[in-house]
Amino acid sequence: MKIRILKSFPFLIIFFIIDWLCCSSLIEAYKLGRLTERQLLFSMAEAGSQCTMEYILICLIPYCIFYTYISGRTTIAALIRIPSRKYHLQKQFCKIVISSSIFTFIHEITAWIGTAIYISLFELQAGRWFEASAIHCFSVFLFYIQVGLIYEICGCLSGDKLRLLYTFIPYAGLQYLLNAHIIKWTPFTNFALLKGIMSRDLSASTIIFILIWETILILILYQLEQYLFRRKDLL
Repeated sequence: MKIRILKSFPFLIIFFIIDWLCCSSLIEAYKLGRLTERQLLFSMAEAGSQCTMEYILICLIPYCIFYTYISGRTTIAALIRIPSRKYHLQKQFCKIVISSSIFTFIHEITAWIGTAIYISLFELQAGRWFEASAIHCFSVFLFYIQVGLIYEICGCLSGDKLRLLYTFIPYAGLQYLLNAHIIKWTPFTNFALLKGIMSRDLSASTIIFILIWETILILILYQLEQYLFRRKDLL
């Protein structure tokens, strides 16, 4: 697993650099004087590489591919040899946590460096960017753990061939409904906290509630995965 992680690092770094550079329209607007530093900072949080749509539509599939790659393929023979299904699920959950932490870390570090290049330290401090980024990073980490668990649940229900598709479609569908203002809230897409904290739209109690809800959701998904996997016919 360690070798697979090391092999993945260059690809992840390149992917996130390219992804961040796709926000060049905001940078160009800033260079042309159409946006101030403060406006650029908030625009990047709202529509840049750290917004909800970015995590769902752009990064969700690469995360699942990354998780699958570093986890390796588990054969039926290997499953039969494990001490217990509980042991396998615990080991699998550890892999989800590891992949989520690495993926989140590289994504956020890339975004932080890109932001720091164009935004002065004064504006970052005035916009509460440092504390907002720390809380936002932890929230995104929890989000990816949820994605990993849903990915495994879809594997239990549909097999390996379709689980990527079945993981992506619900998230993309919920995001579409939000963007079309058909619904106002979903239990799975309320994790991007950067702009809300910087603009002070989110109170401390709301932030704590969101983080607690994300943790509860992880526990629910983990229990559901256990239930489905223990009843899965391996043969």
